[in-house]
Amino acid sequence: MEKPAVDATLADTGAESATPVQPSRRGALIGIGVVVALVLAAIVAYNVFIDGIEDEAMDRCSSAAANQLKSPSTAEFSNVTAHETDSLKTMDEDFSTFDEYKDFKELSRWVVTGDIDASNSYGATVRSDFNCSAIVGDGRIVGIEFGFIQ
Repeated sequence: MEKPAVDATLADTGAESATPVQPSRRGALIGIGVVVALVLAAIVAYNVFIDGIEDEAMDRCSSAAANQLKSPSTAEFSNVTAHETDSLKTMDEDFSTFDEYKDFKELSRWVVTGDIDASNSYGATVRSDFNCSAIVGDGRIVGIEFGFIQ
């Protein structure tokens, strides 16, 4: 069965024209929702990536510090902090000149500091400070440069 053709032209009746149709708000809201969701996803992904590198830097530097002790198994850490810096230079070293880091396109450094309570050779618990650099090359930790324990 064939549908009859519909004449889409409007007859001039002399009446005022109809109110123009407003664009769909639903489509606009969906578009805004998609943009907001993408922005939030990018923020979460970035924070997860940064938190992962920061946590790994603290773990690896804490392990390196413990390995410098007479009794690593007694080490208890406190006040461990990490911060990222674009500078690869310290007072003693310029890590960008090290051969093992020359092939990376992007280099940065996480500086990790903290306190360690551990037993010394006599069994007494002593507190020491440590400083360590986690070298990040192309988005992953590629080296640990242990600074000092005082």
